[in-house]
Amino acid sequence: MLDDDILNRLLARALRNGGDYADVFCERRNALSYRLQDGRIHESGLSLTQGVGIRVIVGESAGYGYSDDLSIEALMRAADAASLIARNAPHRAHASIAIAPAKVVPLYDQHRTDHAASHLYADLLSRADVAARAFDPRVTSVNAHVVDEVQDVWIASSDGRIVHDRRPLVTLGVQAVSAEGSERGSGYAADGGRTSINYYDEHDPEAIAREAARIAIVNVEAVPAPAGEMAMV
Repeated sequence: MLDDDILNRLLARALRNGGDYADVFCERRNALSYRLQDGRIHESGLSLTQGVGIRVIVGESAGYGYSDDLSIEALMRAADAASLIARNAPHRAHASIAIAPAKVVPLYDQHRTDHAASHLYADLLSRADVAARAFDPRVTSVNAHVVDEVQDVWIASSDGRIVHDRRPLVTLGVQAVSAEGSERGSGYAADGGRTSINYYDEHDPEAIAREAARIAIVNVEAVPAPAGEMAMV
């Protein structure tokens, strides 16, 4: 997200008053969401959030600065704010810091870069809606949502390392509402993981919806707990 030259400058700026260690944390999060209500797609959204945090450590104390403005002027102000923690510490000069990529073991799919086609998310929600309503005629309402995001994180440190991690995340949640006479019950179930929409090829949305509906039916049939004075044993 930031080139090596800017990261070098930020680390040097953060340590200009001294300090034992500094790092720059960069994050970019790209999220897509759809929500179903009353059997139709009620809303959808696409968001991109990003920002940079800069930390300086002096002994057991830490200074921190943050900016979601990625201009070099704003980032330098964040580095200045973080550097204030070291203003009363013994000054130690820091030369320009040269950083190089460090290898990390990837825990997730590092090639995941984009979202799936919109109709695939809508299809998941529609299948969940149908399955929840078919579970029991007392299920009167179904709300469901699916969120698919990719988070990228870069960390550059004053010991000369820079690492990158890509973290996908997909979740599908279903809420079912049941009614019997004047009684109402609700149930919620969700599933997902740090993967892609392909997760639901094996973990089908119908199973998630049926679990939400089952909980809603249990709740609408539930008998109120006894109240009042109880015998002590």
